[in-house]
Amino acid sequence: MAQADLGLQLFEGACAGCHLWNGQGRQNEAAALLGTQAVSDSEAYNLTQVILQGSQLQTAHGEGFMPSFGRAYSDAEVAALGNFVLAHFGGKQGKLTAEIVAKRRAP
Repeated sequence: MAQADLGLQLFEGACAGCHLWNGQGRQNEAAALLGTQAVSDSEAYNLTQVILQGSQLQTAHGEGFMPSFGRAYSDAEVAALGNFVLAHFGGKQGKLTAEIVAKRRAP
């Protein structure tokens, strides 16, 4: 399966329900992807860490929570998902590879 197809499939299965296809987020503004720094960085440092470790934020509109996918997804899957998100919401060509994700995953 091509990396772009894998990234699309992963986003559809695990991410679109909360982040929506338009990137505006379903529950609150913390779930929005469109226009965020995470999707504007072609190196995807923050995006990779959020996919791997999840996040929890307290905002004026309530709490935002995203589960960790670090144990569920392989390095290649995290790279494919990250590159899809960068392209779809940030208009950026992602540079993530399984090797980069493996280095970022290491403690």
